[in-house]
Amino acid sequence: HRWEYDKNPQSFFSVLKKVKNEGNDFGLVILGENFSKSPKVFEESKKNFANQIMHWGYVDSFEEYAKWLWKSHIIPVTSNQEFFGISVMEAIYCGVWPILPNRLTYPELIPEINHKNNIYKTEEELFKKIMWSIKNHNDLAQHKIAYISEKFDWQVIVSKYDRKLEAML
Repeated sequence: HRWEYDKNPQSFFSVLKKVKNEGNDFGLVILGENFSKSPKVFEESKKNFANQIMHWGYVDSFEEYAKWLWKSHIIPVTSNQEFFGISVMEAIYCGVWPILPNRLTYPELIPEINHKNNIYKTEEELFKKIMWSIKNHNDLAQHKIAYISEKFDWQVIVSKYDRKLEAML
């Protein structure tokens, strides 16, 4: 992700602070580009979560980015703007449990059968879903939701693109 206001970092770190204050043991991986005008909440949070941070910032390669995704268990998202959600699909592909807002493209990306577990409407619901996910992180893999991202795999969609391009010629 970009470290921008439209990703709603204030809400993200506010809920995460509540999770921390409940005494939960968790690691924190913050990936993304830090532009010169990123929200101040990032620097404040870097201090507040110093003991939880496993990685903070940009990585130089897709391989390193994917390595962090494969190590992760949960991706709580608070974005107020999103065109598609590719970073969420990448995380899901790597077996990361998504906790997504009931807005933007997210409800369309996640099958309705998964909305109860993976979509939230309020910050309180986000908090509860994060708490449940932390306590049950060892069991999340058995839910097997990686299939959600399969329809966006290049091997699946390349033929669709080829057919559309050929039809245009």
